[in-house]
Amino acid sequence: MSFKYELSPEVGALIQGEILHGVHEFVADVPAQASSQDLEITFNPIEHNLVMVMNPACDLEWDYVSRFTGPRKPQNELVQIFFCDVYEEENIRQRSELNSGLFSNVKKNQNERYHHIQEAPIANSDKVLSLPDLYMDFKNVFGIATLNIYSAIEEGGIDRIAVVPPVYVQHLMQRFYNFRGRIGLPD
Repeated sequence: MSFKYELSPEVGALIQGEILHGVHEFVADVPAQASSQDLEITFNPIEHNLVMVMNPACDLEWDYVSRFTGPRKPQNELVQIFFCDVYEEENIRQRSELNSGLFSNVKKNQNERYHHIQEAPIANSDKVLSLPDLYMDFKNVFGIATLNIYSAIEEGGIDRIAVVPPVYVQHLMQRFYNFRGRIGLPD
């Protein structure tokens, strides 16, 4: 079976392993403990070209149903969608300063911090589309309020690109959670 991305749906719940384009994160420039009403808060925008949705699939589905289609059940709603940045080869090498030996291991998925997704077409697309080799750095994760993400998608500010197929996304998520759940030893 050759690897092909699935086409992202135009509407509906976000999908674990879905790649989005054009996500903007706005980080407040204020100490976390500040509670004064007189604070002037500025926001620093961070542009994320490509990101992958990392929340579990069932949580994403329950959230969408509760939020948009059924009787509202706040206990099923996600506060944030978690993302991991996705990079093309030149960007990951520059950002992470990977030498050729280290990058060779990254490309073979033999480095626990990184994940490589091979170049592949997007199946069932009206056009012949494919994505280049893509790389993820599991240290680069962030969350954005769920309602803000769905609003930006609805307004056309975020593009839904493609979805990593189930068996591949399960492997990717296993690697992601293994890295995020690692225990650092003193030696």
